Amino acid sequence: MIVGDDLYFQVRIESVFESAGYEVYTCSVPDALIIAAEEQHSGVWIVDMNSMGEWAGLLNEVRLRSPEAFIVAFGSHKRTNDFKTALDAGADHVFARSKFVEMLPTLPAMGRES
Repeated sequence: MIVGDDLYFQVRIESVFESAGYEVYTCSVPDALIIAAEEQHSGVWIVDMNSMGEWAGLLNEVRLRSPEAFIVAFGSHKRTNDFKTALDAGADHVFARSKFVEMLPTLPAMGRES
């Protein structure tokens, strides 16, 4: 599940995961994320912290409803408090956007290992 509203960046992430054999879903509406968490109880969740308003609460919901999910959040390197908030909310990994881009090719394999 890719959560965010940057369509061009979502396509880039989607391409990497589809190439690795994942079935990819995208979501930009916070309520739809909760619905998806109820329907998809595992898998990889990529959350763009720059795009979501109440992303910390949503991460909590995903972790609560899908404890085995692999959650990666990314955002601005200038908003370091968001990194701790995301980890506290249940993210497995949190990256600055530039580091996320660097790590993107390795994330599908990391998701399978979790």
